[in-house]
Amino acid sequence: METAKDGNNVDMQWSDNDIIVASFMEASTAWTQAVITLILHKEGKENSGCDANPNQEVLLSPWIRLTEDFSFERAVPGGPADDTPRLFTTNLNWEKLPKAAIDANVKTIYVYSRLKDVIFSTYVSIIEAAAQNGNETLSKQSFAEFVEAVLNGADPKFLDEYFENIKGYWKHRDDDNVQILFESDLIKDHGAGVLQIASFLEKQLEVDHFQEVFRCCKNPREFFSQCHAQVHVDRNAQVEEDIADWSKVKLTEHGLDPAFFCV
Repeated sequence: METAKDGNNVDMQWSDNDIIVASFMEASTAWTQAVITLILHKEGKENSGCDANPNQEVLLSPWIRLTEDFSFERAVPGGPADDTPRLFTTNLNWEKLPKAAIDANVKTIYVYSRLKDVIFSTYVSIIEAAAQNGNETLSKQSFAEFVEAVLNGADPKFLDEYFENIKGYWKHRDDDNVQILFESDLIKDHGAGVLQIASFLEKQLEVDHFQEVFRCCKNPREFFSQCHAQVHVDRNAQVEEDIADWSKVKLTEHGLDPAFFCV
């Protein structure tokens, strides 16, 4: 068990019973949070309201946020004292995770997505927020226009951070307390993904429990669409192919095998 300080100078204790869900932004983080919440709490479906709002589980999972001096913004209840698993989520790179958490061998589940899927999900979230905030110009930006801006460096850090985020966790893929999940695999067979996560967490699911998790969470793509039901955008196959070709070049430059990240 390790201890760290949060922003209010309250001791924060970590144990190998804690769980961190890590990913780059818009990479099935919410889906994974929902699955874990329902695995840990058999009655979670009734308490989460997942049918009405699949994002509800996010409210049960505090984000790890680090201030400039690498202290926590707040303490999180539960944990080592009463042996209750706590679920954290973060978009931080591996190198920026709390040292005390790493030293305590917390269970870390990392979900990665193809760059074209990250960009599309980011696009949907941005135009949805723009529409809600009355930004008509941004809300009507096409996917092709958005991709062109991203690949041409509208946000130079975005792409570099994507590759660096993957690299940090990928180095630890063989660690016993780290599980790596590929979003594309979860979309193809999300039931297998649920069982994979349950096995990693050492949780045996009864048939009815598994069926509830399977039904409630759907696959990550359907889950995302349900969370953003007000947005109707067609994926542009040619644009996504262009992203995939560009991504293969950049993955190679970063020392990552495109075969693992572009399929």
